Amino acid sequence: MTDLRRPVSPLAVLVLVLAACGGGGGGGNASAVPTDGTATTASTQETAPEAPASAGATPAGGGGGGGTASNACELITAAEVEGIMGGGPLKTNLLDGDPSYCTYDTGDASSVLGTALSSKGGRAVYDVYAATGTRVDGLGDDAVFDPDSKTLFIVKGDALLTLTAGSPDTETSAMLEYAKQLATIALSRI
Repeated sequence: MTDLRRPVSPLAVLVLVLAACGGGGGGGNASAVPTDGTATTASTQETAPEAPASAGATPAGGGGGGGTASNACELITAAEVEGIMGGGPLKTNLLDGDPSYCTYDTGDASSVLGTALSSKGGRAVYDVYAATGTRVDGLGDDAVFDPDSKTLFIVKGDALLTLTAGSPDTETSAMLEYAKQLATIALSRI
């Protein structure tokens, strides 16, 4: 089993950030979102021991949509990440805005997942990666995996969701599988 407690590559995080915002600054307020969806002013939040009831069955493929998530940390709970990737407990760290960014970190602050959600302009950013990435069927309107950044880019309407799952030594195929499973959950909440 791959050790997921190593940090996500800084290059992958940079690509994730730049891709989600189209290279622009998208500042926002840093805060944390607990797994129950309520806001907190703390910089991080530990997960509850069990996933919330809403973490039950999720739709296959692109997800049912119609969700009400307003930021990247509301798309996937830390408990859901733990259930798919192992490890834990994880803390979520949110940089709110549009786009919003969420990292899921271990107690030693090693990131195991980075997500970004942009509610507008996502199709244009997606199209840049679609030209060189590997198409992934069954997620959102269109999805592509960029093997260089090890990031999954998914467009749904004009929203863009990006996921980078695992550590720099996680095999690329495993990173893609983690990202696909987590994306299925997230897409049901966009």
